[in-house]
Amino acid sequence: MVLDEHELIPFLQWLPWGTLHWLLVVVSLAVVAVLVGLLVSALEHGPLVAIGRTRRAIAAGIVDLMRLSPRRVWGLTRLAVK
Repeated sequence: MVLDEHELIPFLQWLPWGTLHWLLVVVSLAVVAVLVGLLVSALEHGPLVAIGRTRRAIAAGIVDLMRLSPRRVWGLTRLAVK
């Protein structure tokens, strides 16, 4: 395999910037998803109903994330690797 002229960056050197970029992409995609959902709901049910439904969906998602069990996630991760 031929490598470019650029030197490989050590893992711990690019990790903070890579994590920041990943977080930026995840937040951007979440915002786009919420806006598309809000737009579709507004077209179907009207803007006031859409805002209420979007707010409830976001609140339910946050509650689900808070109730997520790290032990269960670890168990599913181990099972997937096996």
